[in-house]
Amino acid sequence: MAANMYRVGDCVYFETSSTSPYQIRRIEELNKTPSGNVEAKVMCFYRRRDLPNPLIQLADKHQMAQSEDSPVAMKLKKICLKTPIGEEQAAQAVLDPAIDFVKGGGSPFAMEEESSELPGGGEGLPPKQRHQAKHRELFLSRHVETLPATHIRGKCTVTLLNETESLLSYLNKDDAFFYCLVFDPSQKTLLADKGEIRVGSRYQTEVTNLLKEGEEDTRKSSELETLVWTPAHGLSDRQIDQFLVVARSVGTFARALDCSSSVKQPSLHMSAAAASRDITLFHAMDTLHKSGYSIEAALSSLVPASGPVLCRDEMEEWSASEANLFEESLDKYGKDFADIRKDFLPWKTLKNLVEYYYMWKTTDRYVQQKRVKAVEAESKLKQVYIPNYNKPNPALINSTPNAANKGAVLNGGTNGTAAVSPSLCASCQVTNSNHWYSWGPQHLQYRLCGSCWQYWKKYGGLKTADVFGESEAEVVRSARAEGEETALSVSHRPHRCTVINCAKEFKLRAHLARHVATAHGGPGEGARPVMKTRAAFYLRASPFTRLARRLARALRRPRHFARSPFSPINLHQVKHECTIAMAGLGGAEMRGAGAAGVPRARGPV
Repeated sequence: MAANMYRVGDCVYFETSSTSPYQIRRIEELNKTPSGNVEAKVMCFYRRRDLPNPLIQLADKHQMAQSEDSPVAMKLKKICLKTPIGEEQAAQAVLDPAIDFVKGGGSPFAMEEESSELPGGGEGLPPKQRHQAKHRELFLSRHVETLPATHIRGKCTVTLLNETESLLSYLNKDDAFFYCLVFDPSQKTLLADKGEIRVGSRYQTEVTNLLKEGEEDTRKSSELETLVWTPAHGLSDRQIDQFLVVARSVGTFARALDCSSSVKQPSLHMSAAAASRDITLFHAMDTLHKSGYSIEAALSSLVPASGPVLCRDEMEEWSASEANLFEESLDKYGKDFADIRKDFLPWKTLKNLVEYYYMWKTTDRYVQQKRVKAVEAESKLKQVYIPNYNKPNPALINSTPNAANKGAVLNGGTNGTAAVSPSLCASCQVTNSNHWYSWGPQHLQYRLCGSCWQYWKKYGGLKTADVFGESEAEVVRSARAEGEETALSVSHRPHRCTVINCAKEFKLRAHLARHVATAHGGPGEGARPVMKTRAAFYLRASPFTRLARRLARALRRPRHFARSPFSPINLHQVKHECTIAMAGLGGAEMRGAGAAGVPRARGPV
């Protein structure tokens, strides 16, 4: 029961195709549709197989740059010792494969061989475990999509990889994945996760030894820190409070003189409230400290010759439209201020965004939005029960008993006897399995046993690489190359112009015909005309129709039907009138009435 209960925040498998691996998603919301179905709003994770090859190489080089003990990092240290370069150039040297490493005694080809690094110290693993560890690596994205909850096929765990963790901790667990980079599917970029836990000598400070009893600290405090306030100032608390009241009054008066502030705070109490914020108090205490705790000198600094000092924080600097943009971006990206600045507020600095965020959390608007979200969360589903999916997979190869081998079945014996399998498993090379599944391109006729099929669906790869002397990527590339060769074989040869001293070639026959018509002034030998010749024609009325036009003039009304071309004509009434009129006419009169409408002879068209 608990295994089939899925809650918000769970990482799950989603099946969108019966023959493709599961997609790994994290449930963000569970919503019930008007029809009664449950839909899951999910955050997407991507596998290595879903990323373009350049990004996979970039991810491998990023891990090499992060690893201190990697060969490329050691080689980089030697280069830095020989040639003094900056940190940015050193990082670029690691991440850029085009940089020549001959200076450090290596070559670009050696670097490419070392570029298959795995995060978490994967260089000490056997080849099979290194191959399987790549299947456990995911890439986080902020892409959100909505999928039916009935497509959930099980739970899994996805955690941020720590530098102190070993990949064996993931390989020894089922349905365990890790990630360390963020993939943007729209921009096709990779970024380091901002929540990365930085552990190691590169990030921690060096702690000095504990001083022994009676030992003096030889360091100078003035070189290590800056004094901004001291309690030994000789002023009473009442004097300091009075000075702060004067500082607030100066801030209120400064806002009354400032045009932009008078628009934002049109009333006196709004200006006084803005002048009572922390930025005014911090500036007053800093001024008092710099004045040597002399109240007279500090008051003179608050009101210089240019006018009263105006101190404003981020809450006052931001406009209403900027505040709305910030709230919209916060709903989309969360507290990722780098992306907020990039996509919504590029004219603000990260310092401005962080300061405004923590000030915004103290406002009533933040409290109201938090209450609204709490009410919405109460109305949404917290969990959903999804039963196990038991329908057969289309890739399952049906058991067909052979007449020549009676009692044996293809997918394993029913009483524990050995199965008769026409081929090996493409992954583990076993011959006996209760279930066989078709895998890979159809013309290769690869098959997977039940265990390897489940591994393929969950982890997106085979258990063992190079089973048939080629990896999965080579199988796909060979199938793709074969398809391209087939496409080239069925393509037509280029059409060549047959005019003397021309011999131009064209891919399409229509292009050749256009070339002959325009360049050589004729259709050319074997070339089609540029366009088909349209046959000229005209409508010729029958003798009875011409006679009916004259006998039923009252019903014809050509102007009316010309203006209303879709109005129906009562043909029965026309025939009835013509029959009555023709009964009173002789043969000569009928021939004369019909001959009057004979068209004139037309010339050739």
